[in-house]
Amino acid sequence: MSNSLTISGNVGQDSELKDVGANKVLNFNVGSNVNIKTDDGYQDKPIWYQVALWGRQGEALAQYIKKGTPVTVFGEITDAAGYVDKANIAHSSIRVKAHNIKLHGSKSNGKAENKVTSDDSPNDDIPF
Repeated sequence: MSNSLTISGNVGQDSELKDVGANKVLNFNVGSNVNIKTDDGYQDKPIWYQVALWGRQGEALAQYIKKGTPVTVFGEITDAAGYVDKANIAHSSIRVKAHNIKLHGSKSNGKAENKVTSDDSPNDDIPF
C-alpha cells in the first residue's frame, strides 16, 4: 500500500451496496472534523471521505453502516478534490478504498457493541 489512512468519524448517510460486474462494492461517506485556527479562535471544519469497501466484507457490513454510525476506516486514498459550494464556502472530498472497517457501536438495542470485520487489524503485529 503506497499510502495509508485511518479515519474516525460518523457515517453521513445510509450505505449503498452496488453490483460492479461480478463484484459488489459498498459505498458510504464518513465525516470527520478538523480543528482550524481562525481570527476568532478555533473552529471545527468537516472533511468528507467517500469510502468504497469491495467484496464480501462490504456485503456483510451493508446492514450495519447507516447514517450516524461511528466508524474507523483503515484504507488508502484513491483521489482527492476540493470544491466551492453555492454559498462560496470551500470544501474537501477525499475518496478512500477501505481495507478494514471497525464499527464503534450500535444504537439499535440501546447497547454499544464493538465489531471488527476481520482479524487483520493494523495492530496485530504489535507485541504488547
